[in-house]
Amino acid sequence: MSLNAIDRYVHPVTKVPLIRDINGNLCERDNTKNILYRNDSGTYDFVSKEQNTQERDYYEKSYRRKTAKPLSIKDCRNLWGTGGGFGNLYMSMGDVSGKKILLLGNGLSTKEFYFLSLGAMCVYTDLSLKAVKYMKTIFDESEFKQSGFDNIEFHAVDSCHMPFPDESFDIIYGCAFVHHIENIDMLFSEVARCLKPGGICRFMDHAYSPLWQFLKKSVLKPLQIYSHRKHGISPADMAATKRGGYKYEELKHIKETYEFREMLYLRMSFFEYLLQRGTCKLGGRFLRKLKPLMRALDVFLDKLANLVQKHGIVLVWGFTK
Repeated sequence: MSLNAIDRYVHPVTKVPLIRDINGNLCERDNTKNILYRNDSGTYDFVSKEQNTQERDYYEKSYRRKTAKPLSIKDCRNLWGTGGGFGNLYMSMGDVSGKKILLLGNGLSTKEFYFLSLGAMCVYTDLSLKAVKYMKTIFDESEFKQSGFDNIEFHAVDSCHMPFPDESFDIIYGCAFVHHIENIDMLFSEVARCLKPGGICRFMDHAYSPLWQFLKKSVLKPLQIYSHRKHGISPADMAATKRGGYKYEELKHIKETYEFREMLYLRMSFFEYLLQRGTCKLGGRFLRKLKPLMRALDVFLDKLANLVQKHGIVLVWGFTK
């Protein structure tokens, strides 16, 4: 690693600064013999056994190593696409050159490595230690590492108890992540603390859609049950499915509570999203060919009856500190 995105850490709960011993282990300042977090080739497991046990256990069991070709910079760039949720999430972040980016709940996602080639420094985190160690292996074999874009760290982190000092990051990012958090106030207390003044947080999740909630509880319910049985679902995902996505009013409340200056709330895609979910969960290459048609249908119905503005499912959102 040519540069560390983070050069010091704090205790995730007490926020007391930690120091490194000669082996890179993290210890209490007044008791260097008491190792709190062991150095595992530059990776630390900051998640205590008492935190998120059920959710972490689910993902520790579900993540599997896969044999894959070495990851290229072009591969990661292409994953962002040119429109839709990923494209809008990418564009909402602006110029990331020279920025420190915290990736929360990143699972086995690789598209975020692309930020490194744009000059960013990243801290890749997930609740699952197995996930971050596996992704570190993927990264070490990638074109990014070979090309010297190696300003990245990998750690297991509970986002409601983060081990980073105040005002550490320019950008805090999470894709399909926030709905996993039971206590959203604890999360944004930490996000507000760790963001630099003028920094941004950006997320992609679901917006609350009355039509989507109705369909899940009626005509699509058998397909939903089949998908859950076939692919499994984490406890947090199940709770989020029942609750529905985020409403504008509840995110505005977060903005006001934590005194963020600005809020982004961009909802999009209904029929295109349904097609995407069907393709992922049920398979069928022929479904992918319908994507342009579903996108055109979304555009048409939004102009006709504001369908996407009222019922769009994909939500890109966040705040400026």
